[in-house]
Amino acid sequence: MSTQKDVCVAVTRRIFLPVVSLIIVGMLTASCSLTFSNSDAITVPDTGEASPYPSTIVVTNVDGTVTNIDVTLFEISSSAASDLDILLVGPTGASVVLMSDVGEVALDVTLTLDDDAETSLPDSATPLTSGTFKPTNASDAGPKCTETEDVFPDPAPAGPYSTMLAAFNGTDPNGTWSLYVIDDCAGDSSSIDGGWSLGIVAETTVDAEPPILTVPDNITVNATSPKGAVVTFAATATDDASTPTVECVPPSGST
Repeated sequence: MSTQKDVCVAVTRRIFLPVVSLIIVGMLTASCSLTFSNSDAITVPDTGEASPYPSTIVVTNVDGTVTNIDVTLFEISSSAASDLDILLVGPTGASVVLMSDVGEVALDVTLTLDDDAETSLPDSATPLTSGTFKPTNASDAGPKCTETEDVFPDPAPAGPYSTMLAAFNGTDPNGTWSLYVIDDCAGDSSSIDGGWSLGIVAETTVDAEPPILTVPDNITVNATSPKGAVVTFAATATDDASTPTVECVPPSGST
């Protein structure tokens, strides 16, 4: 003989505040692009350090950190450009070889060195022409010299040196930028008659304050079905610079 017993239980469900998470759409940043110049000529002897050594640019009042750097050398003339070794040193000590052992003759050439350029500078058998190029260290002493290692005399820092301007990314641009130029092979003199310029893109965070999150108090409701009860609530966030997105788990309107 079988029997069936029906048991009915009245359920009261206490619903507490859901877990609320705040998703920030994006921290607001500001980017500025600035150019600083030193138009004084740089004279390079047939061997040794240029005059001045180094040539400097002082950067001040730039907010944020570096996100991109480019360098322009104006009016380069040389009967053997491959003799030129050029090193850029930033205020924090980061250092990049802009060019070394590249190009043959150069006549009133203006070069912009930029990591984003499509091509590198030509080898020591090809004349230099004006344009935008990647920083290039060919590690090639050229047809007349035997030196294969770039050595910049004091007060330049010792190597190793980077060959990408991205080495300056994340650094403070304010301070003295130094351009060290040497001729590493006797027999030819050179000049950078128009001096040089430094293009800096710096980025700073404008919105450093966190958003303000507004959430409801704890919620208590009685179950209206075996699944529980529908609970609705509102959680909001405000921010001075951006519009945050609020996600709640479980979401409003859940049982």
